[in-house]
Amino acid sequence: MKVLIPGITGRLARSVATKLHDAGHQVMGIDRRPWHDAPKDIPIFQIDIRKRAAEDVFRKERPDVSLVDLRMPIVDGAEVVERIRKEFPDAVLVVLTTFDTDDDVDRALLAGAKAYLLKDVSPTDLVACVRTVHKGGTWVSPAVASKLVARMTRVQLTSREMAVLRLVAGGKPNREIGELLNISEGTVKIHLTHLFEKLGATSRTDAVAKAVERGLIRFG
Repeated sequence: MKVLIPGITGRLARSVATKLHDAGHQVMGIDRRPWHDAPKDIPIFQIDIRKRAAEDVFRKERPDVSLVDLRMPIVDGAEVVERIRKEFPDAVLVVLTTFDTDDDVDRALLAGAKAYLLKDVSPTDLVACVRTVHKGGTWVSPAVASKLVARMTRVQLTSREMAVLRLVAGGKPNREIGELLNISEGTVKIHLTHLFEKLGATSRTDAVAKAVERGLIRFG
């Protein structure tokens, strides 16, 4: 099995390559330049997504499975997944990331990723995931799966409530929120009351903390 790891570099890439190599898979990168600290018995190569588009690599190498980080230089990982799947509908892509907010998960899965793994995945689960998606299955990290289930059973925030929540998280006072959303300060307070009830929060700070915990918003 040929496994490509664009966008995953440094110690993580070496770790991933080791796990897959030990399981008998061929590991490859985008550029044919080995890392200075890569084990000599592992065919792992430095990756520079800025020099060669991921689509070009797929067109030439046709990997069986590709691991993609959501945060890559210049190009967003979800965008890479979408572009590759558009040109190669049968491409098997696995997102491997530290991010598990609702927005990140939704973008990756809607783009066509077959699996969503967090970077603390065990070697056993990583190899099992690669084998599963290669056979046509899907895989989601337990923590992400729990959030997906919780989201399906929780009360959803309206688009206006989400807008207010994001501005509250940005430190905006009620008056400024009203001006930005073109609503009265009193309406802002009503939305905040609904937010507190739905999130089980007791204050603005608590509401933001609970929203971050549930993956509704994120910083950075």
